[in-house]
Amino acid sequence: MAQLEFDGRQYSDGTASDPVALGWMVGTPPPLDKRVVFEGDHFFDFPQIRWTLSHMRELVPTTAVWRGNASARSLGSPDASTMATLDELSFEDLNGQRLTWRRSLAQTYTDGILVLHRGVNVYERYFGAAKPARSTVAVAALPRGARVEIDCIAKE
Repeated sequence: MAQLEFDGRQYSDGTASDPVALGWMVGTPPPLDKRVVFEGDHFFDFPQIRWTLSHMRELVPTTAVWRGNASARSLGSPDASTMATLDELSFEDLNGQRLTWRRSLAQTYTDGILVLHRGVNVYERYFGAAKPARSTVAVAALPRGARVEIDCIAKE
């Protein structure tokens, strides 16, 4: 099991803390030690938060946001060879460690990612509890001070 360190604390990496692999909320009812519930505030504890952020609508009331009258447009499906090429892109992170794009997704606890180029889907991956057509919760701040985040639910 790989470990990552943040602020002097050790955490399981994205692969080892995968909510599906850990069995969070599996079964009817799930075992007590694998339940994520709103009461008690433990749903934001690590690693339960990995399940929580993909299932917020099951824990607290939410509302649908109207998208307008325009018809939906397909973003297409990414080409497998393009995705494989992007997965193998390598770079040096802020700590000087050499990573591939794919490995960086596990180390940053990415549950789902969609990359569009000129309105076309060029890269799409889901990990753990994230699945296509599932909305997730935003983070406290967007990377590099971005002011816009787009959330949508894809429909096949």
